Amino acid sequence: MDGFPLELAICRVHRGECGWVEAHARNGAGAGAWKAVDGSVAVAVASILAKPSDVSFTFDPTEYGLSGGGRIFRIDEDGREPIGTYRGATPVRWDLTPGGAVVLEFRPG
Repeated sequence: MDGFPLELAICRVHRGECGWVEAHARNGAGAGAWKAVDGSVAVAVASILAKPSDVSFTFDPTEYGLSGGGRIFRIDEDGREPIGTYRGATPVRWDLTPGGAVVLEFRPG
């Protein structure tokens, strides 16, 4: 299984009431993050690889203007499910299926 770290703080585009968006592509995966008006942050990752990939990054809520902690949800073709919590810089890792895509939602509170 190949692995790749994500580097999400590449560029930010301010989108008015929709918050901001940032995007990055590396090693066969594309990633984007956005912050919604309600304060939640979502990170979307999609792979173009024909084999499984190990994806990892550290979510630091202070980089997104968040304080305190919250819950992490995984959204994929099977639906939305809670997968953990965050408080401070939190390592996040998961296996991405070949050609797969997933959204991780970081919800304060």
